[in-house]
Amino acid sequence: MAALLIAGTGGPGRVAAHLATASRRWSRIAFVTVPAAQDVAGNGGGETGGHTAGTRTGERGISTVDLSEDVERCGEWPVLGSTRRARDLRKEFDDLFVAVLDNSVRAKTLRRMSSAGFFLPCLVHASAFVCKSATLDYGCLISPQCTVEADAQLGMGTIIGAGATVGHDCAFGLAARVGAGAHLGAGVRVGGRTSIGIGAVIDDEVVIGNQVTVTAGAVVTDDVPDGVTVAGSPAAFVPGPLRGGVSSREA
Repeated sequence: MAALLIAGTGGPGRVAAHLATASRRWSRIAFVTVPAAQDVAGNGGGETGGHTAGTRTGERGISTVDLSEDVERCGEWPVLGSTRRARDLRKEFDDLFVAVLDNSVRAKTLRRMSSAGFFLPCLVHASAFVCKSATLDYGCLISPQCTVEADAQLGMGTIIGAGATVGHDCAFGLAARVGAGAHLGAGVRVGGRTSIGIGAVIDDEVVIGNQVTVTAGAVVTDDVPDGVTVAGSPAAFVPGPLRGGVSSREA
């Protein structure tokens, strides 16, 4: 049986480890951290928001990227250093799953780890329903009780939260994320590095741009351009900073 590395020691990493363990596809599972220094422009690797250890957190305290490389364990699993050691660890591990909440960091790390020669598997919970005609690119995570309907296309590194539904013929760009309990109608288009919040509802055929934030509970009935935040029912534009620190007017 193969060995699996998980990049990212925050909550998504632990979720991924439990999914991987339940699948019984890997005889060995270990972690590597994703250093904040590898963060991307606009998310400033040096900006810690007052947190000095563990993982950098978003405005609600959810881990987005690892701050410390001096971590020995993540739950029951060992931590073998950081992604800077990827090429050395490739000798022991064929597979690597990128479990980072921040969409931009996840996208960058996916590309780097693929270039280092790792296979990027998908993790799908046994209770999820994924139609046979749906297409999952590398590195996707499908959480418990999800539904992914016919001919949906999930881009590399897409994360679908628990209980979410993805309608038929939906399509996602690179490293998008759908929160728990969100519902996407038929034919929805979701751009790369876009986040759909918990419990949000996206109407049929709506097109959502790249690097968009749809806040929790929003009801989106019209197309959304790149780089903005929308909230409310019906959803409307929200001025001001996004979680990553990029203004919705400047993104």
